[in-house]
Amino acid sequence: SHFGTQVAAYVERFAGNSEDEIRALRDGLRRWERIKSESNPLLAGMLARALAEAGHTDEALSFAEGVRGSASASHLHIEILWKSAEAMVLARTDRPESAERLAREALSGARRQTEFTWIIADQLMVLAEVLHRRGHDDEAFGAAGEALERYEDKGVAIFAERARSLLRMI
Repeated sequence: SHFGTQVAAYVERFAGNSEDEIRALRDGLRRWERIKSESNPLLAGMLARALAEAGHTDEALSFAEGVRGSASASHLHIEILWKSAEAMVLARTDRPESAERLAREALSGARRQTEFTWIIADQLMVLAEVLHRRGHDDEAFGAAGEALERYEDKGVAIFAERARSLLRMI
């Protein structure tokens, strides 16, 4: 089931195993497509995000664009995933303004979906990284600091450490 794939991917994500997270999402998406003869935009969005975080930019962008073109692209969680994946990729290319716009839109969507504090924190980290790449370090520091607080509140140690790392870089 796609729920089982989500759980497996989140377990790997929270353990800091990005390649295993990607593998779980790829396998789950393949199983889904074999059974349903169509893609699952939630799993594809999660995969786009995981690929972007791991630096697989071309593939991440391909999955994000596929999700953006799907009928489910406006579903809030799916929208957050594809926008943050694209923002991470575009921040590393020559489109920093587009990256910032997408990162802000993803954060705005996450703030409307308040039951998952760590999703908001994830979007704050995307925004912080985009802003840091653009040289807007004061605002980047604020976003990373808020992400750190949220990760610490939820006890998500691995992501709290990533936030601390980014804060040290800024």
